[in-house]
Amino acid sequence: MNTLNFISVLCSLLLLYSAWTDQKEGYIPDRVSIFIFVLSLFSIQNGYGPGLVSRIEGALLCGGCLELIRLISKGGIGMDDVKLITACGFFLGVLSGITALMLSYIFAAILCFPILLFKKVSLKTRVPMAPFFAAAVILLLFFEKPLFTWYFSLWDIF
Repeated sequence: MNTLNFISVLCSLLLLYSAWTDQKEGYIPDRVSIFIFVLSLFSIQNGYGPGLVSRIEGALLCGGCLELIRLISKGGIGMDDVKLITACGFFLGVLSGITALMLSYIFAAILCFPILLFKKVSLKTRVPMAPFFAAAVILLLFFEKPLFTWYFSLWDIF
C-alpha cells in the first residue's frame, strides 16, 4: 500500500470512529479533528493532495459555512460538526471539501425525508451528522476523480 492510500485509510478510520461516536454518544471527539489535521500536515509535507492554499480555503469555507449556519440556527448544528468539517476541508482542499459538505447534507436529506414524511421524527429531532460527513468524505477520498469526471461530463465542461 502506498503512502497516499495509507493516509486515506487512516483518515477513513478516523471518520468512521467519529460517525460511530456521534451516533452512539452524541458527540465527536476533538482528537478526531486534530488527527485529521495532523494527517493533512503529513500529506502536505510529503506532497500528497491539494496545495496548502487550497487546503486553507477548504477549511475556512467548509468550517465557515457550518459555523454561520450554527450561529443563525442558534445551536442547531454542534460545534463538533464544525470542527470535523473544518478538518475535512483542510484535508480535502476547497473543491472536494465543499463537495463533501454538500454531499453529506444531500445524504442526510435522502435518509431523513422519508422518516419525516411518515412522522417518525420531528424537525426538532437531533440528527448526528458525522455519519453523513464520513460517507461523503470517504466517497471523495477514494472516488474523487471518477465522480468529478462523471459529474462534469453531464454539463460538457471537460
